[in-house]
Amino acid sequence: MQSLFSDPSKIIYTVKEFNELVNIVLTEKVGEVSIQGEITGYQIRQGKWISFDLKDSESVINCFATTYQIDMPLSDGMEVVVTGTPRLYVPYGKYSFNVRNVQLKGEGALKKAFEDLKKKLTTEGLFDPIHKRSLPRFPEKIGIITSGEGAAVNDILKVINGRWGGLEIYLAPVLVQGKNAPDELVGAIQYFNQRFPVDVVIFGRGGGSLEDLQAFNSERVARAIFASRIPIVAGIGHEHNTSIADLVADVRAATPSNAAEICVPDRAAIAREVEFLSHKAERLVQQRIMSHRHHLNNQTQTLELFVSTRFARIRSLITRVPQLLHSYQEKTRLIHQKIAMSHTHLSQRMNDRFETSLRQLKEKEKLLAALNPTAILKRGYSITYATGTGTPITRLADIPADGRIRTALSDGIIESHISEAGREIKKSPPAKTVKITLEKAQETLF
Repeated sequence: MQSLFSDPSKIIYTVKEFNELVNIVLTEKVGEVSIQGEITGYQIRQGKWISFDLKDSESVINCFATTYQIDMPLSDGMEVVVTGTPRLYVPYGKYSFNVRNVQLKGEGALKKAFEDLKKKLTTEGLFDPIHKRSLPRFPEKIGIITSGEGAAVNDILKVINGRWGGLEIYLAPVLVQGKNAPDELVGAIQYFNQRFPVDVVIFGRGGGSLEDLQAFNSERVARAIFASRIPIVAGIGHEHNTSIADLVADVRAATPSNAAEICVPDRAAIAREVEFLSHKAERLVQQRIMSHRHHLNNQTQTLELFVSTRFARIRSLITRVPQLLHSYQEKTRLIHQKIAMSHTHLSQRMNDRFETSLRQLKEKEKLLAALNPTAILKRGYSITYATGTGTPITRLADIPADGRIRTALSDGIIESHISEAGREIKKSPPAKTVKITLEKAQETLF
């Protein structure tokens, strides 16, 4: 490539060399500039590349940016000021403007951007009360994010010192408007969360136009407030001003001074509250003492009545002890007397029963002796029975078919055989044989 300081009339460039030369001149000689115009042909490619044309009544320039550089919703027709550097794309010789920052111009554009971002963040739930953090009742460390030179910081400090003293207050001075304000606001929020934690953060600035408050309508600032672990109280502008930061903050205050009032309790009010609670506690203690005293008196009276009743009963029992003892002794004597009488009566009845039983036994013994067959035999009788069965023979029909019988006498037994009528009766030895007829036997037997 030829030297830039050579005589242009004697230098011949290639197309690429000339485009590179123009690109160097644009980027190094022109540098970063701001351009105001109206957006047209706005579009986003692949979710990260933004392109649009910026025009005025006489000319148009193509603009290029990335989504992470633009933190506000843009659309056709918006009046904006873009800040960036001009550039020539060498391969095609196409001229464009690389945008680094966009600021809205005009009331209409600002309002439309505000409503579009508000709708987007509402859909995502950043304004939902469920995500709001509660404020500490008595903070010890307070962080302030605002301009270090404006009236807002003085108002905040005046209110804090007037309401409650002895607190640690830390100021993070930032730009509150302009193209660099969103970056400084986000950085201050992250600083208190990551490096220097405090109990609560007051976030705000004094009043201004919608364009002056544009930094507080930044999407990056809103997401930084939402991600904060530390509760944030937003006091931005005046009461009629409403910003995106107000909506996403944990508590919205009407002004910076009101934000300080919300964060710090009033010493006089706390003193009155403590006095009121002290009197209330004293009354409650007195009421509780009176209640317990009344309850104790009732319990004491009940106990005294119980004890006196018990003592009266015990005295009555003690008085009746001799009587009860005499009665017990008398009952014991009667019982012993009844036992002795019962014993005598029982002994007499047992003796009578024994004598009666003995007499009856002797009578039965005599009867058995009289009925004993052996005794009858001694008086001259005999008993005849069948030899095989041992059954006594009382009738002629009882004589067995074989005719064999036995006759028992007082001193022995006679065995006999009875034949048919007219036959002789044979006696077993050693008895003698006797011939008798059946009729003779009958006579002899009866």
